[in-house]
Amino acid sequence: GHRDTNYTDCPGNGLYAQLPQIARDVAAIGGPKIYAPQALGKLGGPIRFSAKLSASLPWTVTVVDAAGAVAAQSSGTGSLVDWTWDASLAPMQKYTWTIASPGARSGTGTIGSGSIPLTLANATATPAFLAPGGDPSDDMTTIAYTLGAAATVTATLVDANGQTIATIFSAPQPAGTQTLTYTATVGLGNGAYTIQLSASTADLKTATASIPLTIDDSLDAFVAQPAVFSAAKAQSASLAFTLTRPVTMQLQVLQGATVVATPVPVASFAAGAQTLTWNGRLPDGTVAPDGSYTLSLTVTDPSLTFTRTVSVVLDSTPPVITVLSYKTLRFRLSEPVTLTLVVGASRYSRTLKTAAATSFWLKQKPRAYRLIATDAAGNVSSVSYRAR
Repeated sequence: GHRDTNYTDCPGNGLYAQLPQIARDVAAIGGPKIYAPQALGKLGGPIRFSAKLSASLPWTVTVVDAAGAVAAQSSGTGSLVDWTWDASLAPMQKYTWTIASPGARSGTGTIGSGSIPLTLANATATPAFLAPGGDPSDDMTTIAYTLGAAATVTATLVDANGQTIATIFSAPQPAGTQTLTYTATVGLGNGAYTIQLSASTADLKTATASIPLTIDDSLDAFVAQPAVFSAAKAQSASLAFTLTRPVTMQLQVLQGATVVATPVPVASFAAGAQTLTWNGRLPDGTVAPDGSYTLSLTVTDPSLTFTRTVSVVLDSTPPVITVLSYKTLRFRLSEPVTLTLVVGASRYSRTLKTAAATSFWLKQKPRAYRLIATDAAGNVSSVSYRAR
């Protein structure tokens, strides 16, 4: 009645008392009906769709994006529609939703805004140092970025004076994470550069991002090995590279942001192949604690001073073997290892990718055996068994 929705007393009490039955009579005629369709929530989180049907009917909820593509959909059967869309990862744009049932007039609405913000985020270059010429492995970098909306993206290489050296890329790109590659050419001057990204749309929205990039061909073919080493096994982490001209260098070892060792103090080096090492020991001669370290090589050449880094893991501790059952050959290992079970002249091997419990199932239980565990750094532990 009007009295339920506005500032009036109509209809009169007699007619007002009949309205519920009139509503039921109207609902009973015609085709199926969808009552009170709604969507509660917003993009970036759960959105719940609900409605009531005039009978137990099949129903479908469909969400389409601004381009008309289906972004989400669900269906069911019953007199109630109740479905939640996880829109936490949905791009920010305008969506249209529809709750439909055969023969009924659909319920529809919109979510989000037709005005899509243009953002250019998470811009990175990996690696951020290039050494063109010689070994091609460090001539190319991968540029990654995330677009908040479809746009035309242009990437340019800019020198330290702000002058554009080259246009790397220019093309329309869809919303989401995108990548492209850039290969430095021989003859490009050594120095600090910037990869400048700019995004633009037809309605004049713009966004930009800058990525620092160092180009220097003084140090080429830079590799570090091994990635995991053991001081207890007298191993060392080595940096191998080629110098194309004389430079001054220093090698430091960092744990986090703290310098824990300086295996190579500041010194001059001639052009040619070089190998620098760290034996995993601290300045006082003791073995450094197990963990991740950064080998930081600082180079000064006629053009600039730059630093190249690589991560290594020092592991001087043998794996721990916990015997759960000698008879059933069940063991627990404290870290990823390669296992070798020696039974007489026979050997059985397996690799564990994580710390875990494991068993060896043999047709006949051996009366004697030896289990050997070797970790990635070459540290070895073993246990032996002999039945009495």
